[in-house]
Amino acid sequence: MSQLKIKEFSTGKLYISDESANTTSFKLDSVFGNQIEIDPGEAISISQFPQRLEANLNNQVSFLSSCKSAGILPVRVYQLTSKDVYKEPLYILYVTGTYDALLKYFEMFYLPKAESIFETLFHSQNWNLINAESSIGNVAQKGYGISSLDSLDNLLRMIRNGTYKVFKVI
Repeated sequence: MSQLKIKEFSTGKLYISDESANTTSFKLDSVFGNQIEIDPGEAISISQFPQRLEANLNNQVSFLSSCKSAGILPVRVYQLTSKDVYKEPLYILYVTGTYDALLKYFEMFYLPKAESIFETLFHSQNWNLINAESSIGNVAQKGYGISSLDSLDNLLRMIRNGTYKVFKVI
């Protein structure tokens, strides 16, 4: 079990373990044969998509790409896919940045501009179209907490060890 350190803010808490504290850039292979520099930040959120939710992943990537084009995406997002097609989660979105940027990312989904982008892309108000199976991270908004970073640490180790390849940088 990871030793947790907690950095408190008026808006919530940033939980830090040895693994999540490692903000040194690293390179991952891409599915296109080149290497991509990953620039991790202090705050992390990883959305996990099994193969059956690949359409949701594609929808979320389209949405986030449009938000970036509109200038409202405050974080770095990497779309990763497992090298092993039998490995779950097969797809992940690795979202990273500063603590404040990650909070802005969570709030971004409620901005009128983001809602307009979503409506334009999907002709719907059904946000389930972009839902992941689960998400893990090291930021807890005010009033919430995290008891363990073990799952996040394990996934971060797998990413750094090359279990996943970069499919897209948003």
